[in-house]
Amino acid sequence: MADQAKARRQLLWMFGIAFAALGISYIVYYYAQSSGGWGTTNHGAFVVPPTNAQDLGVDGFDTQEKWWLWVATSDCDQPACRDTLESLRALHILLNRDARRVMRAALLEHPLDHDDDHLHTYALPEDLTPGVYIVDPLGNLVLRYPLDTEPKPVLEDLKRLLKLSQIG
Repeated sequence: MADQAKARRQLLWMFGIAFAALGISYIVYYYAQSSGGWGTTNHGAFVVPPTNAQDLGVDGFDTQEKWWLWVATSDCDQPACRDTLESLRALHILLNRDARRVMRAALLEHPLDHDDDHLHTYALPEDLTPGVYIVDPLGNLVLRYPLDTEPKPVLEDLKRLLKLSQIG
C-alpha cells in the first residue's frame, strides 16, 4: 500500500513538473510577444497590401527571374536620389557571387542621364510611394525603405532573402 502511494506521488510530481514547464513557457511566450521583444529581423517595411509589378503597370518590366532593387522617385535631380543610386550600385558590388542574381532599376517620372550600364529605367507608376524597394523574381514588392536609407540595412535584408530564396 505504501509503495502504491509513493508511486502515485511520483506520478503527480512528474505531471506537475510537466504542466508547470508548459505553463511557464506560455507565460514567457505571451509576455515577450506583447512587450515587443520578439519580431521580424528585417530592416525594411513589408509592402502592405501585397503588390505586384504587373498590378502597378510598370511598362516593359520583366523580372527575368532575378531579384530587383528599385529606386522609385519623381525627381532624381536631387542629391539624395543620386546618392541612393550610387549606394545601391556599391551594394550590388558587395553582393559578390550573388550579384548576378540581382538587377537594379530606377522608376522615374523623367528620363535620367546616367553612366551606369546596369541600371534599367522605367516610368514611375502613379500609385507607388517613393523609396527603395526589393522586388522578388515573381515581381512582388517585398520590402520598402525610405529614399535616403543607408545601404547596409538593405544589403543585410537582401542577403537574407537571397540565402532563403528557392527562386531567382
